Amino acid sequence: METASLNGDVDAIPAEVVVDGTAQLELFDLGGKRPTSSKLALAGGGVDVLDGRAFHKGDVVRFSGTAVISAVSQQDKRDSSTGQVVSCEQKHTAYITDLRIDTGAT
Repeated sequence: METASLNGDVDAIPAEVVVDGTAQLELFDLGGKRPTSSKLALAGGGVDVLDGRAFHKGDVVRFSGTAVISAVSQQDKRDSSTGQVVSCEQKHTAYITDLRIDTGAT
């Protein structure tokens, strides 16, 4: 796709903007301290088990799957005595779209 700029030149519009890592956060500055740590939480997904007896408490289950990042947020951590922000955690939530229990799991 092409567009005409104000000076009459024709500029190409990229089909997709590719951003590496957390550089995307530069596009919207949330203010405050920059993230000093990061955490990923998995949400959704599940595997049916026969009568709930397929596993026992303490069993180790190996799995693989696919998840799509559905949310990114930032949470300040404050020093309890001073109330000052001492760090900031970036939190990612990924929705599980495919979950497989690896065979031979014990």
